Amino acid sequence: NTCLQFVLISRTRLVSLAAQKFIADIAHEALQQARMRNMREKGRKDQRLVMTAQDIGAALQVHNVKIVKPEHLGPLSGGAAGGSA
Repeated sequence: NTCLQFVLISRTRLVSLAAQKFIADIAHEALQQARMRNMREKGRKDQRLVMTAQDIGAALQVHNVKIVKPEHLGPLSGGAAGGSA
């Protein structure tokens, strides 16, 4: 009984660690995408770095994760949240 609990806790911790590493890798790649996009748009007055949905999508693509947005949400844009205008 104690051995089974240890195995279950160890497995849970391992999955948690793997998920945390995956999210950290995606966030790091998305930050790199945002920095590259920011460098291309050097003419802007505001130089704050903003991570967009496109940056996250590109980072996910690097890790072979395909994201498909449902049609009823409309086009993916870097603007305000919400699908209808």
